[in-house]
Amino acid sequence: METIKVLGVGFSCVDIVKMIEHSFVSFGGTTGNVITILSQLGYETRLLTADYSGELGDWYKRALEIRNITPIYFQKSNKRISVVVEEVNSTNGTHFFRTTCPRCGNSLINVILPSVEKVVGFRSQMEYCNLLFFDRFSAGINFLANANVDGWNVYEPNAFRMYGNLLNGCRAADIIKFSAERIPDRVCNQLLLDLESSMPQIVIVTMGKDGLRFCVKKDKEWGAWNYLSSRSSENVVDTAGAGDWLTAGFLHGLLSEYPVKQRIPEEKVIEKLQRAQTLATVACSYMGAQGILKDSNGIDLLRTITKCNFWRIQDSDIDDQLKCLVCGSTGIGK
Repeated sequence: METIKVLGVGFSCVDIVKMIEHSFVSFGGTTGNVITILSQLGYETRLLTADYSGELGDWYKRALEIRNITPIYFQKSNKRISVVVEEVNSTNGTHFFRTTCPRCGNSLINVILPSVEKVVGFRSQMEYCNLLFFDRFSAGINFLANANVDGWNVYEPNAFRMYGNLLNGCRAADIIKFSAERIPDRVCNQLLLDLESSMPQIVIVTMGKDGLRFCVKKDKEWGAWNYLSSRSSENVVDTAGAGDWLTAGFLHGLLSEYPVKQRIPEEKVIEKLQRAQTLATVACSYMGAQGILKDSNGIDLLRTITKCNFWRIQDSDIDDQLKCLVCGSTGIGK
C-alpha cells in the first residue's frame, strides 16, 4: 500500500493542563493535535513550523520526535513557542483556556506563519501530500494549497475577526470545519454565499452538545444541511480537544477510502463523521486533548476502536517556574 502523506501548518503549542490535584504538560494546538492523532493512525506526518529557541524550543523538538512527526523548519526564531494554560474542572468536564500572564497580561501566544518566500525556499522538502491541514492562513499557506492540486486541502479556522482572510482561507480549501462557538451562523451563511463559485465541497460545523451539521456542494450550489446528534457519554472528564479528535477521525476515514481529491457522496460523509464522533466521545473521558494518548487503558481502547497501532506518549516535564518574558514573574502555568 502506498504511503499516505500529511502536512500540517498553523497553530501548535505547549499545553499546560491544570487540575485541582495536579497538572501536566503536553503538545497541543489545533494543528498540533490533529497531526499527532493522524501520526498515531499510521500516516506519514510532517509539520511546517518555525524553529523556536530556548528550553521550550528543545522541549518542542522532543515532543515532535516522540510523536513521529517530522518537522520542516522554515525559519529560526528567537521567540518562545506559544503556551496555553487549560484550567479544568474535573467534576463536570468544563475548562477555561488562559493565554496571558496572570500578573501583567502579556500574551503567551506567538504564531509564526510562513511567507511565500519561505515556502519556496523549502519546497524541495514538501513534495506532494495527500492532505494539507491548516488552521491559520497566510500567503505562504495559500501557495502550498494551490500547489497541492490532487491532494485534500482542509482548513479549520479559529475566528472570524478578519473576514477577508477567513474567506481567502476557505477558498483555498476543499473541506472546511469549524465550531459554531467561534464562527456564528450569520458569518457561516455569508461564507456559503461567497463560496458558491469557489473550490470547497464540504462544510462541517460542530455545535457542542447539539452535535454537528454539514453540507455538501452539488455542482455549484450547496445542498441542504445534514444534522448528526452528539454521542452521549457517562464519563465526561474534559471536552478540550474533542473537535480535534473529530477532525482527525473524519480525515482518517476520508484518506482510507479517498487518498486523492474527488467528489464525496453525502452518505459517505455521514459514515465518516459518525465513526469520528466515536473517537471524539472516548477522548472526552481523559484530561487534556491528548490525555487518552498518555494512558495505557486509553491506548488499548483506541486500538480496539480503530484497529490501528496507537502508542503511549510520555512527555517530559518542564519547569513549573516558567517565567513571563515581559514582567519576569514565575509560575505562569500555576
